[in-house]
Amino acid sequence: MRYKCRKVSQLLEVQFWVSSIWGIDFCGAFSQDYHWSGRNQYRTANITGLENPPGAHCCLPHVENLLDARSPMAAQVFFNGSLLGGISCTSTPSSLSVPRSSLTLPVPTSLRKSLYSMVSWKDLLSRHRSFKRGMRSSALADSDFSVKKDEMQTQSMFPAARRGKENAVSTTTVNATSVLPERKIIHETAVVHPDAFIGEGVVISAFCTVGPGVSIGNGCKLHPSSHVCGNTELGEGCEIMNGAVVGSDLPGRTVIGNHNTIGYHAVVGVKAQDLKYKEGDECFLHIGNNNDIREYVSIHRSSKPNDCTVIGDHNLFMATSHVAHDCKLGNHNILANGTLVGGHVIIGDYIHTGGAVGIHQFCHIDSYSFLAAGAMVTRDVPMYIMVSGNRAELRGLNLEGMRRLGFSDLEIKSIRRAYQKLFMNRDVGAGGLEDRLADLEANEDLANVPAAVALLRSVRNCLGENRRGICTYRLWNSGS
Repeated sequence: MRYKCRKVSQLLEVQFWVSSIWGIDFCGAFSQDYHWSGRNQYRTANITGLENPPGAHCCLPHVENLLDARSPMAAQVFFNGSLLGGISCTSTPSSLSVPRSSLTLPVPTSLRKSLYSMVSWKDLLSRHRSFKRGMRSSALADSDFSVKKDEMQTQSMFPAARRGKENAVSTTTVNATSVLPERKIIHETAVVHPDAFIGEGVVISAFCTVGPGVSIGNGCKLHPSSHVCGNTELGEGCEIMNGAVVGSDLPGRTVIGNHNTIGYHAVVGVKAQDLKYKEGDECFLHIGNNNDIREYVSIHRSSKPNDCTVIGDHNLFMATSHVAHDCKLGNHNILANGTLVGGHVIIGDYIHTGGAVGIHQFCHIDSYSFLAAGAMVTRDVPMYIMVSGNRAELRGLNLEGMRRLGFSDLEIKSIRRAYQKLFMNRDVGAGGLEDRLADLEANEDLANVPAAVALLRSVRNCLGENRRGICTYRLWNSGS
């Protein structure tokens, strides 16, 4: 760069060299939208408001459309993460007398900081060599780039007075290294490992770190001071809030699906808090799509190479909740503040917990059940059941939850009938729990209601081997 700009209205010039050796080979990474001559000589390229001169090597038509500041693409093209002016790209005809080549970029007056890190031909040559070595990071994934976060800020920098002037330079942003439909913004203070893969439209804010072997999908956003450590895969549209830590430099992998939010100072995909874990063993975490993981939540990887911590889709983990190693959670669950899920716990779908719930290791919490605030669950909870208390007891059916989820009156009546026969039967001659369960399984009326059959199957599974048994059931009588 020839000089540092002190006034944002000055023109910055970027020096680069296009040679026959790498000018065409580098086209894919350097620019898919510029046509350069393969001659080993200097050329001049200017961003101007004039039409391309005869014989010039000009941009493709969809880049020339940037002459119109109102075009949809005008608000989508960025350079260094900062809004820069420019309309079209032209280059003068071949001439050995041209002393140098330059790309002139007008800086809009509303930009309030100097841009010290522009692209030089040495930078481009080093990037070309890096791509030749197989680096997957794009030309924009460089710590020298400034950042402008919000696309709305981009659109607000189109002065209306300048739109109507035919020969005025538009304030449309132009990327000097590539013209892409989506911006990729990496703050100059962020540290991105060269082995990391960064998708299109990714925003990596100040003081973020991206470790080796990381893959960040399209449209992800890393807020300041968030960290994605090694061996981690983020799907599309994920958002990592300030101070969050995702993944760990351990053997194994953390895989996170699409459109997940990881809240402030959450810790996801780190080493299990289990003394049985052996250093060097692979450990895994797999999270589905559309999960909301809030402030200070912790979710750990598995403790053994042959196991995996699994989180499904559309779950809400409220602040300070914890999911330990080797747990399996289904879909549409809500874990309220302070819920603690011990290791190897299996949770179904549509589970709701109140605040400060504790679930003992190896427990099974079946679908559609409700765990009241403060419940200490030490045994299995069958489907549709509501439990509460220290050493949680069965306290009836989760009727309100079933109604909200659209269970029919017939299904609710059948489930209630089965529950009363199992846990509230005062007939001494009805036998034990397993005898009553066998009678209900042979009932033809209940057999025609799948929801009731699911309850009976859930209770049967809770009574199986290697299970902790069912929470103590409590009779609802006047002395209760």
